Amino acid sequence: MSGRSSLDRAGAKGVAMDAGADTAARIIQAAEALFAEQGFKGTTLRQITGLAGVNLAAVNYHFGSKSGLIRALAVRALSPLCHELDRGLARLEREDAPPGLEPLLELMAQALRRLYGQNPPALAVVMRLLEQVYLPSERDLQLFLRQQYGARLERYLRHIRADAAPIDGPEFFWRCHFLLGSVIFTLSRMHTLSALQGQNEAGAEVLEQILAQIIPVISAGLHAPPGHRGH
Repeated sequence: MSGRSSLDRAGAKGVAMDAGADTAARIIQAAEALFAEQGFKGTTLRQITGLAGVNLAAVNYHFGSKSGLIRALAVRALSPLCHELDRGLARLEREDAPPGLEPLLELMAQALRRLYGQNPPALAVVMRLLEQVYLPSERDLQLFLRQQYGARLERYLRHIRADAAPIDGPEFFWRCHFLLGSVIFTLSRMHTLSALQGQNEAGAEVLEQILAQIIPVISAGLHAPPGHRGH
């Protein structure tokens, strides 16, 4: 049995490769599709260059390394997402009352919808990035993302914290990560979970179903009263 992924088997037609795109764009397009399906560790440069129809030297020339390619994909996915959050926060901050938790969560959901609508693989890439950044070996990626997007995401979290339950810093930290883990798992494996549910395709309609169900869970988790600590 071949170990090649479905994207490998489908070839350029399977991911709608743009034959007219320049070399760097074809590499980005191929890497995005493969990373979204297989994750960063499960995808080799040979698979990327094979799907893009380029040689390995082209990756090194345009991106320096696989790590450089991952950073380029991070910018491609996270910059529009953060731009949507910035616009939405600016709108909410102009209102008389501080933004509540539900409008803030809906703002994130809308940013994810828009990202998926513009570039479907980018949503899975964001979730794969969030998985990857927690690995101890990914200090450079952690630093890169913190420098590029840390201040913008902290602005969003400050608003979340202001309307969450009155809990201390450590408990807020853990709750955010419990909930973020659920989001990462669900959205990075949307196609697999959709298949387990008996649906053939995981498109915008499935994403909408997931967001409609996960937002109340996140809201309840952040609004829950302080937990009891053992002695």
